[in-house]
Amino acid sequence: MDDSSVKASGPRALARSVAKSSGAVLVLTALHHAYGSAVYGAAFRRHAVVVFGALLALLVTLLAIFARRPATTLGRAAGWLAAGSAALVAVLAVGLFEGLYNHLLKNALYFGGASAELMRALFPPPRYELPNDFAFELSGVLQFVIALPAARDIVPLVAWLWSTKPPSAPSPGAPAAGNPRATGLVARPELVNELAGAPALARRAS
Repeated sequence: MDDSSVKASGPRALARSVAKSSGAVLVLTALHHAYGSAVYGAAFRRHAVVVFGALLALLVTLLAIFARRPATTLGRAAGWLAAGSAALVAVLAVGLFEGLYNHLLKNALYFGGASAELMRALFPPPRYELPNDFAFELSGVLQFVIALPAARDIVPLVAWLWSTKPPSAPSPGAPAAGNPRATGLVARPELVNELAGAPALARRAS
């Protein structure tokens, strides 16, 4: 990705894109697990709804901090944490593992005629359910589908964070910018009077 095009995308636009795409993944997987809990009565699916809801709130908060203070150490740290959590949770955990492995691969093997022994080995019950509910399997596969744009939107955010310089702290003893006292520019009356009289003294001496 071109460095100039990365910097042309402002922090607010980058944060908005990640919030929309990765947030959509987390919302979908929360709904998917809520539906799975109602259909299969598994308690861990209800717990997953709470976990993904909390992760969504955390992601939005981190992105909001980054969008408002992108040039600060806090803002950059929030940006890196948001990018990392979106990549690990929305893309890897939900998109690749839950969507690709747990649903897309499972359905492909099941309807492709894989043996019952292979299906039990790869998808052991009761954690996994063999395809028997269309809405559950469809929403599961869609987790992988919408994780693709989520992964795409994380890349410019990481590139922006990588290509922009973090704020530099002033070195010990360095004058603070905008502080006239620290730079020695405070006007002292006796010094002003002395400097004002210097031209006259020079003319007399000559």
